[in-house]
Amino acid sequence: MGIQRKDFLVRQFEELGRVIAALLGFREKGESERALDYATDSLKGMLDNDPDYYLSFSDDDFRKNLQELWKPGIAGMEILSEMLYQLGWIYDDLGKPDVASNCFRKVKITWEVLEEDQGTFNMERNMKLEVLDKYISSHA
Repeated sequence: MGIQRKDFLVRQFEELGRVIAALLGFREKGESERALDYATDSLKGMLDNDPDYYLSFSDDDFRKNLQELWKPGIAGMEILSEMLYQLGWIYDDLGKPDVASNCFRKVKITWEVLEEDQGTFNMERNMKLEVLDKYISSHA
């Protein structure tokens, strides 16, 4: 991997960190609508699509797209999964558990693709999976 590519990835993950910090700040202040707008704009800026695009896929089609058509690579999948994870909690704050569950299902699928197809494993991800599984099953 070239130095320019590494610099680009570092910038992407730094931006993701700033976005997550802002989202958590909005949520702590009870500004969930503002968090949703910020998350939507940020996701569109980082991956060229808003959340509705990703959430519009059936779970099977979403998985297939990640496995066969996804262009942004592993870094893009990590960004997508973290943004959808944050969006899930924002939708939960807004009283939209169905949309939150859809976000969390997409997060799980993305993590599964990363682990199975890309060979990446993440302990923090596995701990979050337990929380997501409980949420999804209680809002099914």
